[in-house]
Amino acid sequence: MLFPVILVLAMGQSNVIRATVYPSGANPQPGITAGWQKMVPYRDGYFNPQLGKLLSDIESQLDPNHEYRHEDRTIWAHEATHGINSRARQALPQRWNAFYCFNKRCFVISEPNVTKSQVSEFIPRSVQGQSYNLYVKEPTPPPGYETWENQPLHLIDEYTAYLNGLEVSQQLNLRVAPDSDLWLAVELAGYAGALVRCIEKYDASYVHKDKLIEYINYCNSRTGHYMPSATDQRIKSLAQAVKGEYGNENSNARPTPASYVGQ
Repeated sequence: MLFPVILVLAMGQSNVIRATVYPSGANPQPGITAGWQKMVPYRDGYFNPQLGKLLSDIESQLDPNHEYRHEDRTIWAHEATHGINSRARQALPQRWNAFYCFNKRCFVISEPNVTKSQVSEFIPRSVQGQSYNLYVKEPTPPPGYETWENQPLHLIDEYTAYLNGLEVSQQLNLRVAPDSDLWLAVELAGYAGALVRCIEKYDASYVHKDKLIEYINYCNSRTGHYMPSATDQRIKSLAQAVKGEYGNENSNARPTPASYVGQ
């Protein structure tokens, strides 16, 4: 495992994000709190044996006419995860985010008041990977598009999507280069650690820091599960660099064994 991990708490049944199509600007549901919540599927019970259990689970959370399908089912799972997260955000208060993790579960949390540029201050060259200039130092977007500069939890959204894609690829055994997804997950683990450090400096009053650490630890436990099977030594070297840079970042959390999705 890359970091200490904490136990993933059971999700309360009182917190439910309904699987309806929310119009732009929909009013958030009352009683939403940071943490694990249930997301009722759009198509409950949907299963396609050609897609397998996990990709079918993702499909169940989307309108059947969605735009995220891809011939590479790892990419399909990654992009569809973004679609689910986006749909969930429409049911939440402004500047809240949601991360879907299979089994009708998503983690919801508010955005900290920091920018990606500020996060970049805490990412040394030793842990900057191939996605750094895409997700942290974003390129100038085309006219009419906005960046995620002021929504640093976009980094966690990407981390979640890579992990979901990795788990689907492992289950279906279809990915030509499965290590590429693990590599990117390790990169995002580092950027997540930098985000925590950034919040401590620039948004010390952020009320959901402990909840964010809880979710990052959960993602790190999922990543750590696949490290022993990594065939590319460079991934293991990057993981050691990430652990060395941010390994004590979550020292306020209580390390305990954690489960991971797909076990």
